Order: sequence, then structure tokens, then C-alpha cells
Amino acid sequence: AAVIDSGKNPRHLYWVENSNTVKALDFSGMTVTSKEDSDTIQIIANARSQKNAALWSVSSHGLISLLSPSLEIHENFPLLIGENISERPCVIGEKLVVLSENGTIFIVKPDSTIVSIEIPELSSKNGLASLPDSDSFALYSKGFLGKIYYFEGDKCVNLNNPFEIPGIAFGAPALMKSGGKTYIAFITQAGEMNIWRSDSKDGEQIDGFPLRVGGVFMTNVVASEKYFYALSS
Repeated sequence: AAVIDSGKNPRHLYWVENSNTVKALDFSGMTVTSKEDSDTIQIIANARSQKNAALWSVSSHGLISLLSPSLEIHENFPLLIGENISERPCVIGEKLVVLSENGTIFIVKPDSTIVSIEIPELSSKNGLASLPDSDSFALYSKGFLGKIYYFEGDKCVNLNNPFEIPGIAFGAPALMKSGGKTYIAFITQAGEMNIWRSDSKDGEQIDGFPLRVGGVFMTNVVASEKYFYALSS
């Protein structure tokens, strides 16, 4: 997927070609810079972009780099976390959140320090998403009865009572902030819409949910301003 600089006036567009080459387009001069790797690469824009720390690059074998707009590697990088990566990472503020295939959560800071988090019995297949302009993110541990873990910074708020998904579902959690409250939503393949508040007691959903809607859903809902949107197959 292509990404642009964060903020209101982006100056660069970034994308990956042939799975292993990162490219950057400078809008001012329409010049293209390239950086090739021997591994499969995923890129994520730094949510609070700085002049020399605009883009995160993560290889499938766990090599993490912080790049400038001209694709130069930031000091103290790259880092090798020693575990393979398959799911798309996300960002919280200036930090990168990476989930390994072994189920370890790594939070990487721009100064190259790392916090690692282990959750018992985490599925090997997961979905990861963050709440824009915050330090909050959520993790979907896939399964017939999947679970959603909600984090604020490096603390899992609902570790003892994760939100349970009553059926097969796909994708990553959808997060929204409205009226000073954070909401987490997920729809099952069979069309059961689930919405929790981040401070829900004992995993209870908000009033009126779960809600059965018509259709089959092969992807999760998405959040935009005050609404969640679902697209059936």
C-alpha cells in the first residue's frame, strides 16, 4: 500500500515495488528515490513525522528501519528483532507496533529502544490496528471464538477480560474516538456487529449490541469520524 507524509501538507509519497523496493516521490521536484532490500518489505508512515524520521520499514524477517524522506536510515537503525513478521504493523504517536508470527508484541521507539509484550495463548494469526493521534491500539487474536485486546501505550487494559468475537471474523479491529470515549468495533462473517467501549466492564458491549445485520462479511468494518462502515460480500 502507498502512504504519504503525516500532517496536513504532505510532501512525499512512498510505496513498495516488487515486494522489496521502497520508493519515495518528492512532490516539489517530482523526483523518485529508491531503496532496495533482499527481503519482503512493509512500510508505515510515522504518525508524527519528523524531518529525518518519516517512514518505518519492516522486513518479513524482522529487520526494522526508520527512514528519512530520502530513504536514508535513521541513526541507531536498523534493528533486528529476531522473529518473523507477517501482519501489517501500526503506529502509535512516534512509536511502531509490530506483531511477530510467534505472538510477541514489540513497541519500537525512534531512539531504537524496544518494549516487548507477551500475551498467553495468543493466536498465531492476528489483526493489528491503532487509533489515530493517540497511543492506543487493539489486537484481534483470530479463532472461532476470537478475542480483542485493547492497549493504551504498553499496557493491555482488558488483559483479564478480552472482548470476545462470537464467530468467525476477518481483518483488524476498527477504533474510533467520539465524545471523549474510545470505541472498538468488529463484525463477524455472519453479519453480527459488535461494539465495545474501551472501558467496558467485564467485556460488555454498548447498548443495542451485538446487532445482527444482513449479509456476509469477509472484511471488518472501518471507522470514519462518527460512524463505522461495513461492506458485505
